[in-house]
This record gives sequence, structure tokens and C-alpha cells, in this order.
Amino acid sequence: MIKVTLVGYTPNPLYVCAEAAAVCYDSEPDLKIVKGCIRSGHQSVLEHCSFTFKVEGISRACSHQLVRHRIASYSQQSQRYVTYDDLEWALDGTPEDIKEELEYYCDNALTEYKLMIKKGVKPEDAREVLPNATPTIVYVTFNLRALMHFCNERMCTRAQKEIREVASLMKEQVMWAENISIEEKTILSEVLVPKCEAGVIKACPEFKGCGRHKPLKEFVWRPKAVWQGRDTFLWYCSACGSGVDGNFAFCPCCGAEMTGYEK
Repeated sequence: MIKVTLVGYTPNPLYVCAEAAAVCYDSEPDLKIVKGCIRSGHQSVLEHCSFTFKVEGISRACSHQLVRHRIASYSQQSQRYVTYDDLEWALDGTPEDIKEELEYYCDNALTEYKLMIKKGVKPEDAREVLPNATPTIVYVTFNLRALMHFCNERMCTRAQKEIREVASLMKEQVMWAENISIEEKTILSEVLVPKCEAGVIKACPEFKGCGRHKPLKEFVWRPKAVWQGRDTFLWYCSACGSGVDGNFAFCPCCGAEMTGYEK
């Protein structure tokens, strides 16, 4: 079972960020400045506060996804120095119809692991037979900017269910934190969201979305144009006049959507 605990954080984190932002603009610190920085993409000021989580009961597969988020600090339970006896496999998010079969193969792998340990094989070598479902414990520290990015990517329905739960539990822990004001939590609740809900326009940037919001491409307006053949070697965009020597769906210079050719 996945468990996420917020073990440490910057008290009143957004007010700390507001202090930093106020220096940039030589103004009085205010949460409005932070909201403006978030909205305009000037998010370096969000790196001045941090959140440390203890994540327990996730699979090694999930922890590999977690550490893909490079702007963070990690400490993970070692398989070199920790020897396993009995394990409760981390199969959160696994379809019920295959869970029993997976547990069977995982149990066989653990049996082989324990036999190797009994023969004197070092844990760092015996661990090679352990499955991705082996549970692990990870401490992770994010600054707010990195935590936002993590939630934007991993709360997305396209992410695997296990890490979606980790991201949701992290947000839940932040929302329950004592030394964060209601005003700050209101802002945090709006930015610790899937990426389709993180921008001014609620739209899905994925190639294949889940249907929660319209695809982003439906909000992007492009002029229509045609390729005009004026000489032997180049085609020219009727919108901007730029010449290219290839067949493109969009003009590489002005972005116009090309609908055909015109001699």
C-alpha cells in the first residue's frame, strides 16, 4: 500500500517566494506577485521553498519513474545493504485479473533470491532476480517549481496509475500542512494539477488525450495558405512569401497551414 508523508517543508512557502519576487521588482512582498510570476512563467522565484516527502510502498518500477524528475534530491532504500525475507509486492494499480499471476511469479523470484543469499551470494548480486514489483522507500525533496512540474506530468491520466496516486497523495499532504495559510493553499491547489489544467486555457497537450479537455491544437489558430510555384526549385508561401525546397504541411516561417499548390 502506498503511503506518502510530508516530513518537512518551508513554512509559509509562498510568502518566502513573495519575498524573493519582491526583490526582483523592488516592491512590497505580496501573494499577487507570486500569482503573476506563475501566470507569466517567471517561476524561478518558486525555487526558494521546498517540500520533503517520505514515499513508502511503491514499486521499483514506480521509483524509476519518480527519479526521472531530475530537479530533486533522493535517498532510496538500498538493495545492496538491505536483505529481504518476506515481501508484500507493490502492485498498486495492477489490473485485478492479472494480479494473482504476477504475485505467483514474484514469489518464485523471492524464493530464488533467498536461496542465493543462503548460499552466500551478496545481496548486491542476488538482487538481480528481484522483480520490478519489489517495494521500496524513497525520501524526495522538491522545490515548488519542481513539485508543480511533477504534479503536472504525473497527475495526468496518461501517467501510470501508481505514480498518479503518489502525486495525488503529495498534493493532499501539502493541503493538510499546518504552517501554510489558506490563501497559499488556494494558489497551490490551482497549480498542483494535471498539465491540462495548469494553464490559462484548459486544454490537453498530449497527442492522444483522455477526453477530459479538448486538445490544445483546437485552440491554436493558423492562417490558411497554398504553395505557389514561381521557379524551378522553390515553392513560395502565399501568406508570407517565404520560399522552401520541400513539401511541408505548415510554412516553416509563418506557421500557415498549407492547403495545396498553385501554379
